[in-house]
Amino acid sequence: MARPHIEFIQSQHVPWQPGAAIGLARRVQAKALSRDPDDGAFTALVDVPPGEALATAETLAASEEWFVLRGALECEGFRLARHHYAYLPAGTTLGSLGSPEGARVLMIRNAPPAAGRAADTRDATDRLMVVDAPAMPWDATVLDPKLLHLRMSRKILRAAADGSCRTYLLAGLPHGRPADGRAGLERHPHAEEMFLLSGDLAGPQGVMHPGAYFHRPRDILHGPHFSDLGFLMFMRNPGTNSIVTEWTAEKQGLAEAPPYAPILPPGSPAALAEPYHRDTDF
Repeated sequence: MARPHIEFIQSQHVPWQPGAAIGLARRVQAKALSRDPDDGAFTALVDVPPGEALATAETLAASEEWFVLRGALECEGFRLARHHYAYLPAGTTLGSLGSPEGARVLMIRNAPPAAGRAADTRDATDRLMVVDAPAMPWDATVLDPKLLHLRMSRKILRAAADGSCRTYLLAGLPHGRPADGRAGLERHPHAEEMFLLSGDLAGPQGVMHPGAYFHRPRDILHGPHFSDLGFLMFMRNPGTNSIVTEWTAEKQGLAEAPPYAPILPPGSPAALAEPYHRDTDF
C-alpha cells in the first residue's frame, strides 16, 4: 500500500500532535500531512521550539528532506534560514541539531533503503546537502507549452542521481488563465507532492491557499489548474527526476471560484473536508 491520494487539504485544519506520534525522537510538535502506512514515510509540518538543542548522535534510518518555512535551524555547522532546503541521506548521524529562535519546517521522511543496502555503499552524490534557495536564479527555459498560461519558473533543489526523486520550487505569475478559459487535463507516470507557500491555485477540487497540500499518486488524471494571484510552491516528484506528462485532447474550463470538493482517504477527520476561510488583506 502506498501513500493515499490527497487533493487537497489546508494544513490549517490538521491538528498539532507530539512528534513522537509520527516517529520523531525529538521534542517537537508535528502536523502529519500524508503517511505511507507500510514503510513509515511521511510528509509533515514540524514546529521546533526556541532553544531546542539535540546532540544525541541520532542516526537516520531513512533519508529526510527539510524546507524551512520560518525561523532557522542549525545542523552540523550549517544554518538553515527561511526557505533553505536540506537533504540528509539515510545513515546520516545528527550530532548537532537545534534552533535558538525556533523554526517551522516542512519535513519529508522517505522510505528506508532496501534491505541489504548498507549506508556506506550509497551513491557518492547521496550526501548531506544544504541549498540557499533564495540565492538561486530562477529557470524559465524548460516549460511545457500547454502550461504557458501560468508563466512559470523553477528552482531545482535536488535531482536524485538514481532518478528516484526531484525536489524543486515552482512559481507562476498572476492572471494565469488561458485566453479561452480552457485547458487540457494531464497525467504523469510518477507521483506529485505539493505544499503551497504563497498565492493561489485553482482546480476542480477548489481554490488552494497558502498551506494547501496534495499528494497525487502516479497516473491520476488532474487539472485544469489556473491561478489568479500567482503562486510559489514546494514540489516533489517521487519516482523520477524528469517530469513526463500525457495530455488529453479535450480541454475543460474552470469556474472562477470552484467550491471545495477534496479527494481524501477513507476515515479522514471531518475537519479536513471543511472549506478554508482565509483572512483577507483588504
